[in-house]
Amino acid sequence: MAIQKKSLIGNMTAAKKAIVATNVATASAVPAAKLGKRVELGKRVELGKRVELGKRVELGKRVELGKRVELGKRVELGKRVELGKRVELGKRIELGKRIELGKRIELGKRI
Repeated sequence: MAIQKKSLIGNMTAAKKAIVATNVATASAVPAAKLGKRVELGKRVELGKRVELGKRVELGKRVELGKRVELGKRVELGKRVELGKRVELGKRIELGKRIELGKRIELGKRI
């Protein structure tokens, strides 16, 4: 399920509770997302199931993350970035605006 509330921007405690609450309705015991410290979510961010965000991750406006996306430390995604299923981004990666990555893509450090 997507989380699209303006009140969650900049409020990590509320964001974590909302993400956990969205997963309560499912029968799965797997958490919806794992968030590291200092994660910043822009407006209208959509997180897929089993998303993992590392420390100091910044997501811009209208970012969409598919199922099982893993973002490493210090990853920055610009406006309207879409990542498909099982995309893995390593440490210190910055992607600009309006970028789409398909399924099963792995990017290493400092791209």
